[in-house]
Amino acid sequence: MALVEVLLGVAVLACLLYYYATSTFSHWAQRGVPHLPPKILFGNIKDIVTFRTLHVYGYQKLYHHFDGLPYAGIYQMRTPSLMLRDPEVIKQFLVKDFAHFHDRGIFCDVERDPMSATLVNLSGRKWRNLRTKLTPSFSAVKLKGMVPLLNECADSLVALVGASAQDGEVEMREVMAKFTTDVIGSCAFGLHFNTLKDPDSQFREMGRRVFLPTYARTATHLTRVFFPALLSVLHLRTVSKEITDFFISLVRDVIQFREKSGETRNDFMQLLMQLRQQEKADRDVNDNVAKEEAVVLDDRLLTAQVFIFFVAGFETSSSTMSFCVYELAVNEHVQEAARAEVDAILAELDGQPITYEHVAKMTYIEKVLLETMRKYPPVPGLVRVCTKPYTVPGTKVHMDVGSQVFIPTFAIQRDPDIFPDPDRFDPERFSEEGRKTWHPFAYLPFGEGPRICIGLRFAMVEMKLGLARLLQHYKLLPSPSLPVPMRFDPKGFVLTAEGGINLRIQPRHSSTA
Repeated sequence: MALVEVLLGVAVLACLLYYYATSTFSHWAQRGVPHLPPKILFGNIKDIVTFRTLHVYGYQKLYHHFDGLPYAGIYQMRTPSLMLRDPEVIKQFLVKDFAHFHDRGIFCDVERDPMSATLVNLSGRKWRNLRTKLTPSFSAVKLKGMVPLLNECADSLVALVGASAQDGEVEMREVMAKFTTDVIGSCAFGLHFNTLKDPDSQFREMGRRVFLPTYARTATHLTRVFFPALLSVLHLRTVSKEITDFFISLVRDVIQFREKSGETRNDFMQLLMQLRQQEKADRDVNDNVAKEEAVVLDDRLLTAQVFIFFVAGFETSSSTMSFCVYELAVNEHVQEAARAEVDAILAELDGQPITYEHVAKMTYIEKVLLETMRKYPPVPGLVRVCTKPYTVPGTKVHMDVGSQVFIPTFAIQRDPDIFPDPDRFDPERFSEEGRKTWHPFAYLPFGEGPRICIGLRFAMVEMKLGLARLLQHYKLLPSPSLPVPMRFDPKGFVLTAEGGINLRIQPRHSSTA
């Protein structure tokens, strides 16, 4: 009798699990949206979840399955997602109907996982209010004031490349990671961590740990996106306690030093400190500010914003610059055109440091970077969540609150119907004439609409200046071991070159250059 009860219990549990795993699988059929039949547990992303294929290629395959359609339904595990394909439809969701899709739906827990409470993850009024407060830190005036710091970091970058060359070769991915770490240390904290000179820098090590590609970290990311409730059940954190404690301690030390010394700097930290002081003054005047509208910049929330400045700037800029020097090395004519622009601008400066105004003149280098981000988007896919009931214009497709929208950036930016010969590196796609051949919302490396990357202009100034200084001093050539075409690390959730990017470096004053 006991055995029968056990078997019955197992059968009931199995039925309940099956129902849970498949209960959403009629979602798109009920709404008349084209879709693929989902598989139990995995939906339409089994090969991605099991690491049989790199995520960008998995979504690219799904994207092309629905060629000719403006959108289609997919199942990410058991989560129904409306995959947007047509740039005009994407514009509708990200801009025209932004009020329905202003949140990313990313897990955020200030108490248990403080570093998750970033501008990227926050939702609703808290996101809007914080975004409004932080926007001035990336104005042209602020960026102009940071250029001297960027020049110092670029000096160290040039020196490091020369010092790192072994038999004429340099692993550029690591070099760029050190450069962007130093930039962020200077412009966010007002501190010089010297990661370019000190390979054992703790700050650099923390950056490395945040982005170290591992299957476990990718699995945690997938859990955060598709099963956020499990993070609490399994006691998982998106950022380890060690990294969290390091940044909280660092931020507190900087704040205490500045408050005691009265020192002020033209950096991101100073703006956050000013915002916190203003916020406290506002609360003292009006205690009736609605709780859901308030953005209380305590030590943890303030640290989270510094952390996302570090994370977003570190990974997106370093990976973009790494892929950019790769493309310059294998496309010599592009490199020479970029170098000619740099030489002309440096001639105007007559030995003086590069200024913000002269960075703005680097139009060809900007096109090179934009084309790099077309081929290698820092964020290979965008997610939005419906925040109030919505019907897709011109259709009967209804979306409830919580419904997910997915935009496969990598697939769109490598669609041959939008960008002919998409694997070819061609900066002229971003010339005035080239831009007329494709829809603006087919290019989304920084996102678009009100939630476009707040640090876009900072990133472009940083990358343009760093690349200009490299081209001023060195010629970049592919090493014999450099893979062509590029191979990506299968463990990385963001695009990462497998095995690094090894280039041969020739000083321009060399007789062989």
